[in-house]
Amino acid sequence: MLIMSHYNVGPGMTRYLDATLGRLREGGFSIEGALDAWNTLDSHLYGLTLQELNLPFEVEQAQQVSASVLAQIPAGQYPHVAEVITHVMQAGRDEDFEFGLGLILDALERILNRAERSLQLSGDDSSS
Repeated sequence: MLIMSHYNVGPGMTRYLDATLGRLREGGFSIEGALDAWNTLDSHLYGLTLQELNLPFEVEQAQQVSASVLAQIPAGQYPHVAEVITHVMQAGRDEDFEFGLGLILDALERILNRAERSLQLSGDDSSS
């Protein structure tokens, strides 16, 4: 706890961290893999939360805000940015937490499957 005490992590966060890392380890992740997975999941959750809390306008205002931003962007210099802003201006936008989470979970599953296959292959090699 010496390392964590510097950051004043309370018992609730420590329980959450322990439970999450435990599930990842039980699921087959190495220590490094569990730590990488936890950091990635935490970054997604924390990042989207911060984005929502600090957005200087309501999500419902995305279309109007996009219209005012588009007027300030030289479309010839930044065609892709202008394209995306135009799309948001026309259709609106609500960030999709599940989309990002799905990408992360799919990637973690691939990593875990690759590690399991590698262990199986190294087990097969040792028997010959």
